[in-house]
Amino acid sequence: MHREIIWSPLAEKDLGDILEYLTDRWDQQVIILFLSKVDYATNQIALMR
Repeated sequence: MHREIIWSPLAEKDLGDILEYLTDRWDQQVIILFLSKVDYATNQIALMR
């Protein structure tokens, strides 16, 4: 069973700031790779017992 991941308001802001930075300075492939890594990490946390 997966645990629910609850992002704090500060974590949500930080993620938004990071995405804004990446959007301004890098191409879309870098953003997709970053989000893929975030998704993988949060899924691994959700699977922990």
